[in-house]
Amino acid sequence: MKNYLCNESTAKSYTSIAYRLVQEERRHEALTAANQSVFLAKNVQCKEYEIFQRQCAQALISLSDTQSNVGLKEEALLSIQEAIEIHRKVIENNSAAAG
Repeated sequence: MKNYLCNESTAKSYTSIAYRLVQEERRHEALTAANQSVFLAKNVQCKEYEIFQRQCAQALISLSDTQSNVGLKEEALLSIQEAIEIHRKVIENNSAAAG
């Protein structure tokens, strides 16, 4: 669980850094930070699958925004599509558990 908290916190920090770098028009550095956030979110060791999925989707949304800001439109589309697919899976899992 400790590894999860560390990676989740670090992933969120990288997302924040990416956002701030975009504001400073340091877009390529922002892209590096956003990619690191996604990497960490995808490698979280977590017992709470839904929490992991939501964190990963948030990191992908941030990555998509950053990719779009640096002109990587196709990559941005792929990242946001992956985030949408993750959200769909979470909704399906919640529906199945409630049903």
